[in-house]
Amino acid sequence: MNRINLLPVAERRPDIPYGRIAVFFVVVVLLVIGCIYGVEEYSLRLLEGEVAATQARYEELLPVRQAMEAAGDKQKQIDAKQALVNELEKSRTTPYNLLPRIAGLLTNDIWLDETIVNKTDGRIITLKGETGEYDELAAFVTRLEAEPLFYSVMLKSTEGDTKLGTLKFTIDLKLKEL
Repeated sequence: MNRINLLPVAERRPDIPYGRIAVFFVVVVLLVIGCIYGVEEYSLRLLEGEVAATQARYEELLPVRQAMEAAGDKQKQIDAKQALVNELEKSRTTPYNLLPRIAGLLTNDIWLDETIVNKTDGRIITLKGETGEYDELAAFVTRLEAEPLFYSVMLKSTEGDTKLGTLKFTIDLKLKEL
């Protein structure tokens, strides 16, 4: 049956197919949702591929990582041993342990009366003593300067003792840092 609208044009109700419009919007919404789902599914597949590639790379690098950790442990052991060696070396070269080396540089004409270690800077040693001749003192200072443990050798003072016929001297030694 066909409908015929006999109302004047101004009074006619527009003939809008609401059902078709609703179906169109439902189809458009479903298409948009389908596209979004498809893009998200594609992104998910890409991420799963990247995760698999990263996992494979991690498993390839696992032996290298274990070797690096083992090397780090060995380095810690070596550092601990080196610290022990450095500590022993420092204790071996304290000012009081150097006295036998200084005594080895003395001759029969040089006598040490006093050895003083500076309290503020333990690397400075003051030697006070006597000698019979200037030449002996000069040779002693030269031997001290040739010693590799001393950074600086300085003859601070000399004083002649006319009663005994000797020469009193004071020498400052600065130890090298290890």
